[in-house]
Amino acid sequence: MSSSDEYSIIKQDIQKIMKSYTELLEVISEKNSNEVNQILWKIRADLETIVIEFKSLITDSLLIENWQEQFHSDFKGTKSKEKAIFKLQEFNMSVGEIMDLFSKKKKECYQYLWKLKEVISSVISAFPKTRLKWEDNQFQEEKEKIFEI
Repeated sequence: MSSSDEYSIIKQDIQKIMKSYTELLEVISEKNSNEVNQILWKIRADLETIVIEFKSLITDSLLIENWQEQFHSDFKGTKSKEKAIFKLQEFNMSVGEIMDLFSKKKKECYQYLWKLKEVISSVISAFPKTRLKWEDNQFQEEKEKIFEI
């Protein structure tokens, strides 16, 4: 498979991911934590895959440098839903914008996707997954901490 074929596949995958992400941001405050948690985990998994595939196609030696370390030191996770929604919205980019970035500046597109994946990882605990457990002869909700910084 040629690199242009691989870029074409990555481009389609990015479009799907960003469509899901922007759709989530439009209704995030209306959804319950379980739904948000499920969607964020799916998007994060898709981003993880795309970042790995994308990285293998970019040969820039500066790809993984200080900007990743700086991002980690500047950014801390949260368990506050409002703060998490705000952080997620800071990374909102339309499908058209991300496709334009992909076409013109692949390195910046890669960095954006990597950062978005990290943001989702660090705020996902603000949307705990609720499970039912059997205790005292009845079902009770059990909140599980999914990810914590």
